[in-house]
Amino acid sequence: MSSNDKPWFYQLLLRIIMSNGLPFTFIENEDTIAVFQFILPRIELPKWKAISEKVLNDYLQTLQENIIKIAKNDQYGVTVTFDG
Repeated sequence: MSSNDKPWFYQLLLRIIMSNGLPFTFIENEDTIAVFQFILPRIELPKWKAISEKVLNDYLQTLQENIIKIAKNDQYGVTVTFDG
């Protein structure tokens, strides 16, 4: 896996973990490692701490930037309603 592919791969791992409600330590589980090594023997999975900190923060920042970009490009604008 190239160094350019790693960030995307790590984001995909994060999405697997989050969408399935798994703990971040799932990535260091013996069976998880065995599956990934079977598929791609030379793969190096990140530690759970890297996923839960750096990758998650980068993903959230990208998500936030995309939301702002979409809102700015919306032809009808954005309406915010507050109660109280």
